[in-house]
Amino acid sequence: MNIELGQSSNPAVEEEVLTDVASYGKQLGRIEDALLVLVAHFRPARPLTAEEEAAVSGLKEIVAEIAAVKAKHQLRAAS
Repeated sequence: MNIELGQSSNPAVEEEVLTDVASYGKQLGRIEDALLVLVAHFRPARPLTAEEEAAVSGLKEIVAEIAAVKAKHQLRAAS
């Protein structure tokens, strides 16, 4: 699979990060993990608005869907 870097302000940096540090998927996974920790410990000073609740729910939903896809592929690899 090829990833098009598009109009990057510094393509060399982006390419090096992707090759030597972490793929987009790994970067997003780490961000997801950190956000879930923060959400678990989040105690808002005021009730969240409907839009804020939807944003948190949306994050949890997409993380669960990604986990399901990963699990499906792990089962296939184990077969």
